[in-house]
Amino acid sequence: MFRNPQYGWCGVSVGTEYVGTASYLRDPVMDAMETFITYFREHTPFNLVFDAEGYCFGIIEFADGLYIVSDNTNNGTLNSKIITGEMFGRTSAMSNDQILRILATECIADVERDFDKWVKWDTVFDDDESRERILEERKKALRTAVDEIRDLLSDKRTDS
Repeated sequence: MFRNPQYGWCGVSVGTEYVGTASYLRDPVMDAMETFITYFREHTPFNLVFDAEGYCFGIIEFADGLYIVSDNTNNGTLNSKIITGEMFGRTSAMSNDQILRILATECIADVERDFDKWVKWDTVFDDDESRERILEERKKALRTAVDEIRDLLSDKRTDS
């Protein structure tokens, strides 16, 4: 789902579909993990938006579908594409919940793979003391979110 977090940017994909490049203006990985946590815990519609400095893109749940959306146009038109099982190498239909479980699993795997880069994502330090404190707080927040998603994914009661 996330790749190459550096220089304040990271690539975002849904299965085999490249979606866009998210900016440091937001915290894409924490935004995604918080959205997954809310979705699986509270069973609310999924709505995840990424800032790309000049346009936005994301994943939204609407009616019975899950869509990649973008406003990256010159005329302000919203583009959308339905997310299908084919994007994940599946030939059969998949429910929104099944797709979001795959994306949540990919998200936490990507965070764990590039953990040090995500810890340092858009962090600003006043001095060495604040640097250590901020990095430790960020590590804790990332680990807590990863663990919570993992717990929610393993809890079958979260199935829709």
